[in-house]
Amino acid sequence: MKQEELIKLFNKYGFQSLKKEPFLYVNGLDIGIAYSIKMPYYGELKRIYIPKDREDAEDFLAKYSWYKRVGKKSSVSIDLPYYNKKITDIIYKLETKELKKDELQNINPEVKKRSNPTKENLYLKKIKRTFLILLEVMEEKIRIQKVTYQNLIKLTNEHNEKQNYWNEIIKDKKNLTVEKIKKLAAESDDVTYKDTVESWKIEINELKEKDLLEKYIKELVDFIQSLEIEEGFLKNKYQLIKLPLETNTLKEKIEAIEKEKNNKKGLFSKKQDFEKIIKEIEDKNSIHQIVSYEHYKENEINRIMEKYKIIPDLDIRTIGDFFIEFDNLKIEEPKIEDENQIENKKLTYEETMKELENEFYKKKKEDQELLIAYSYISKNVLSENIEDQKNNVEEFINTLSNPNNIMIKVKYFKNINLTSNTACLKSIIKMEEKIKTLQTQKVKGNINVFWKSNRKMEKRIKASTKRILAPCQNAGENDITYIGKLKENCEVLFIPSELKKNYLLGDTLVLEKNCPLFIIDFQKNVRKDENAVIIKVMNYEFKKKIKKITLVSDLEQETVTLYKTTVIERIEE
Repeated sequence: MKQEELIKLFNKYGFQSLKKEPFLYVNGLDIGIAYSIKMPYYGELKRIYIPKDREDAEDFLAKYSWYKRVGKKSSVSIDLPYYNKKITDIIYKLETKELKKDELQNINPEVKKRSNPTKENLYLKKIKRTFLILLEVMEEKIRIQKVTYQNLIKLTNEHNEKQNYWNEIIKDKKNLTVEKIKKLAAESDDVTYKDTVESWKIEINELKEKDLLEKYIKELVDFIQSLEIEEGFLKNKYQLIKLPLETNTLKEKIEAIEKEKNNKKGLFSKKQDFEKIIKEIEDKNSIHQIVSYEHYKENEINRIMEKYKIIPDLDIRTIGDFFIEFDNLKIEEPKIEDENQIENKKLTYEETMKELENEFYKKKKEDQELLIAYSYISKNVLSENIEDQKNNVEEFINTLSNPNNIMIKVKYFKNINLTSNTACLKSIIKMEEKIKTLQTQKVKGNINVFWKSNRKMEKRIKASTKRILAPCQNAGENDITYIGKLKENCEVLFIPSELKKNYLLGDTLVLEKNCPLFIIDFQKNVRKDENAVIIKVMNYEFKKKIKKITLVSDLEQETVTLYKTTVIERIEE
């Protein structure tokens, strides 16, 4: 087939072959079509098709053009006969039937039938949802402040008790100076407050004034911001970090002195003994690593205000979702009256993930923190290679020794012994034993999960998830990325967020949202991949020459990835 003939067909189907695929492929005597296609799981793949004649070329371009325009809105799926070859055709299927050009063009994209409310009504419904979510966010912020205050009172009482006892021991009757604690959001216990919030939730469904709703949303955002940067609340949060460390120091001093009292007739044989013991305890205390309140306050306010700088640029319909995702809040989807609402028989990917997240936040706080800590350790510390694991443990200990990570260390890794590599690994083993005892969650809908093959994890895997695309990695010997179809009712441990290093902040560990991880135990689920075929997926880049049109002379290999699909189902009891 001649180049001029193929270029005319490109023009016929709206392809100019200059900036966007398909391009003209010319390599020696071979004349063809260089194209790219987005595949489920594997992403964008670049390939070449060499037609036999003009009719064959038109058949390919007609189907390719149809799929580019409307195929994604239909139930038509695409496949390649070969994933490890650069020259290949595209297969178009409806369920299991392979479709020809005429059959494709006779398919109308499936559009879900739904009521036809006006754009204004749809917009109104969306901002009502935002308002209701923000009400829930407000209540959650007030609840957090109240719990913070209550926890601080308990810790302060414990600290005062130890301080008073210590003062008696050393015969020092000085009074303990404790920062005055301000109780926030006391009105949250008030019946009138609760009734008001509930009445707003009911009346919002009757509101039809768009401008008024938008005004309410702005006022609610401003109020939530004032709650987050309130001075008393910031002091309470700081004290919650500082007081346990101070109390622990007092406990250690008291225990040391009680031991001396039991071993000697007098309290101390020399004054120097007393001072030496106390100094050693104080020197090793991690309280010295905590930043000052003013420094903490400045960092917290800067972090909080970064969030509020983003809000003016957001669509008002998504502000509620932004709050939930940014702060990892447990907020249920608000109920909005809608006579035309359509019932979904099956949960979507997003709904399934939201259900799992809701179940996660119903767990005890210590179990949530344990799972988040384990997700970091499983990815960054544990390894099949003994030497790699040794290096990983050393790096892990160094990371948690960073003063910037003291809060993360206290919150998530308080049960990890960091005194040596051996002690650290032993405490990780204890953590894994604890993980096995946690209550699993049932998956409410079908989703896809991905994991890399691992010989040591035949009975238990750690898997991540994305809506469509599988992670891409270079294939090594026996290095396979599994695509697991996780079926409804499977039992998993779900972790919605992940600790990651922020290198711009000096290796500071931060909790990143939307990094879901699954722990799947095959004592409760079964993996069915006996007949699964390993697919070798080659990724290429075009070698191009740009003149009046773009010519592709060859494909350069970028990556090779091995994939294997499998199905994971719950074991029926």
